[in-house]
Amino acid sequence: MFDTQGLIVAGRPGLSAAKLPYAHKLPPSKPFNHLDLSTEQPQIVAAIEDFKPTILIGVSTVGKLFSQEIVEAMSRHNERPIVFALSNPIEKHECLPQDAYAWSNGKVVYAGGVQFPPVHVAGQTYLPSQANNLYIFPLRRHGYLRDQREASDG
Repeated sequence: MFDTQGLIVAGRPGLSAAKLPYAHKLPPSKPFNHLDLSTEQPQIVAAIEDFKPTILIGVSTVGKLFSQEIVEAMSRHNERPIVFALSNPIEKHECLPQDAYAWSNGKVVYAGGVQFPPVHVAGQTYLPSQANNLYIFPLRRHGYLRDQREASDG
C-alpha cells in the first residue's frame, strides 16, 4: 500500500496504527513529492518490482497515477494483472480502461469507479467492469440496502 509518503513498510517512522496491518517488511520507497507524478510513479514501479502485487486499487483521486510503466510492470509479473481505478469523477481515475488494455496487451482485468463503454484495442473489444462504492465496499452496501424499502430515481 502506498500513501502520500510512499510505500507503507514496517518500521517507518510516524506510521499510524491504522496502517500497521498493511505494513510489509520491505525497504522503504525513495522520497518523492506526492503532488508530482514524475517523482511518484517510479517509486510505484519499484514497489511493483519488489513486492510483485497481483492487484492495484486506486483510491487516490490522482488522475493518471497508474502510468504506462506501472501497468507494464504489473503485466510482467502477472498473467492477468488486476487494475481497479476507483476514484471519481473520471478525470480523477488513476488509469482509463483504454490505456490499461493497450498497455497490458489486453491482459488486464480492469474495473473503474463508473461504467465505461466497450473499449476497442488492436482489433479486440474489452468490456470494462464497474466497481464503485456500492459494489466494492460490502459493509456500506449492506447498510444502505438494509435501510431501503424501495429504490427510486431520486
